[in-house]
Amino acid sequence: SAAAAYNRQSAVPVTDQTTLYTSVKNNAKTNVVSDMELKSVQPMALSSDKELILDGTVSFNGTSTATRSPFYFYGSVGKNPVLTVDGLGGVDCTNTYCFNVGRKESQKASLIINGGSFTAPVSVIQCQYGTVIINGGFFAIRNATEEYGSKYLINCIDDSYRAGTASITVTGGTFVNFNPADNAHVR
Repeated sequence: SAAAAYNRQSAVPVTDQTTLYTSVKNNAKTNVVSDMELKSVQPMALSSDKELILDGTVSFNGTSTATRSPFYFYGSVGKNPVLTVDGLGGVDCTNTYCFNVGRKESQKASLIINGGSFTAPVSVIQCQYGTVIINGGFFAIRNATEEYGSKYLINCIDDSYRAGTASITVTGGTFVNFNPADNAHVR
């Protein structure tokens, strides 16, 4: 569509890890224009809304910790930025989440996913403090274990969900072996 073409033209093109995090932090729109494999990741404190267009796939095979997700982001203190993700590419993780949203109550953030393909071993999205809205995309657990299966494909931290500081809303998308309507954390 004309709107999608305009978004791509106005976005900063990124082809490597060196410029990915700098661009997301410093520019309103970033476009991953080709596939890339991350060797390391950086948590991101965002102070304003950002758009990430995925025309390529970002892969990460690194260590599994909450702060080692390719897109672990949170708001600068007192801010509640929104990261909007769109495109035909995606994020593929071998050992960790694709997205980790929010850091603590004073550092909330929001994630909106309109499209893309996302795979991870236990959770594609982990929401700690903030809001996740999924309007589209493909979501799957890679090599689901018998213990977890796909039940945490998209997940709020239990204490945060109960306190009302984390929420997930799903209006569209394809979820492999996971029904958002059957998940207590999803509206």
